Amino acid sequence: MGEPYFRYFFLRNQDASSLWKHVEHTSWGSQMIANARGDLSKLIPITCYGDEIYTYKNSECGVVAVLAWATDYLTAESGPLERYFTIATYAQYLECDDTWPDLSKEVAARFRALVQKTDWPWSDKGYQFTFSSVTGDLKWVKERFHLHDYNANAFCSYCNVVKRDPAGRIEHTLSDFRPEAAHMQTRITHEDYIRTSSPENRHVFFTIPGFRYDRVLHDPLHSQLLGTGKVTNGSMLTYLCERGWFGELAGSYEQALGSLLNTAFKAFATWNRQQTKPVTHPRFTPARLCRKGRTFFPSLNAKGAASKALSYWLADAATHFASQPQATNLDKECAKCMVTYAEMLKVIDASPLLLDEATARRMYHLGMIHLQTTLGAHSANRNCWLLLPKHHHMLHMLTDTILRDRLNPRYQTLFCAESFVGAIGRMAKACHRASLPRRLLQRYKIRFGMMMRGLGP
Repeated sequence: MGEPYFRYFFLRNQDASSLWKHVEHTSWGSQMIANARGDLSKLIPITCYGDEIYTYKNSECGVVAVLAWATDYLTAESGPLERYFTIATYAQYLECDDTWPDLSKEVAARFRALVQKTDWPWSDKGYQFTFSSVTGDLKWVKERFHLHDYNANAFCSYCNVVKRDPAGRIEHTLSDFRPEAAHMQTRITHEDYIRTSSPENRHVFFTIPGFRYDRVLHDPLHSQLLGTGKVTNGSMLTYLCERGWFGELAGSYEQALGSLLNTAFKAFATWNRQQTKPVTHPRFTPARLCRKGRTFFPSLNAKGAASKALSYWLADAATHFASQPQATNLDKECAKCMVTYAEMLKVIDASPLLLDEATARRMYHLGMIHLQTTLGAHSANRNCWLLLPKHHHMLHMLTDTILRDRLNPRYQTLFCAESFVGAIGRMAKACHRASLPRRLLQRYKIRFGMMMRGLGP
């Protein structure tokens, strides 16, 4: 196919040296630069991505596991099948205890060869791959790599934060978002992990040159838009309803809330029709809000794009609500929580991959205000504002990805990956579960070949 196709798929026709110069001050960036054999403009960072998809819901095929790889950061604007390349797929029906360990060994061996060997066809042109990161939702990372166990009290693999401290020290818990919190002073680095763990207890991916403990990354799509975003949106919507923004809350709680949510949905639908890219979202109901009583924590589930749109609409509504003469301090605090979250998302969407100091500081400042006002709202109304481990993961996104690395987290989000997995799932629907691993890859190769023909002259 030639060098133009290679550059299109792996570099998006960009010069990679700007990325490496930008991250040369970081521990992971300096390590990759030190391991490079030549021209940094041709040093390609790669990421390994994994996920599971329900191909046939409530039927025999069930869950299909997908493992893929892609260029990290540089091809974020590519289409799903142009960015991600399938490594392996298999139906959960065929999985046993040894499936993932055996597959990991084979995949790790191929990644080692990819980054170490110098006799590849592209090596003569000066191109080189380096292993940059592992990405996936927290469930997949937890199950496959045993990191970030969100069900445990000590749920973060980057620091020593806990959900509840036995000694009652708040500065050690997820509810302390201050930069000077005790848990933020003790960071678990890659070197710490290697020093305190034995080789036989580490995942086989640690044998890949460049693979680092601190490069198993959080995904802003799952951690924020589908994580903290759904509780922030749900809490703000509930708060507006209970404070009378959409009408008086009178009578049976669930019935009265349902009536106000119907009014709120009409207001959202009107706002949504006026947007450049309207989204699709089902009607608001107490069941969808997970709020059938005052003791239920609200959470408004939505797809990624719809979650972002809901945040923007709620930020507008909260701004008007808090500007009323009779607005209380708590009303203004809750509005600030919602508005700063929406503003942070807008700045992230509008910014390039490589952030300047001022933009990084602005993102960080908006995110920290959002976290601190979330804590304030939680303290004032615990049954309406919920704190999640993903709020702590957002803190790491702000301090590590944005402030330290000065990289835009939008370029490590899994929006594109979810579209890729959806495409793989649609291909899997035509495959019998017994032959799915082989047949699905055959269908993928045919689909990829047809796409390649469309790219040609």
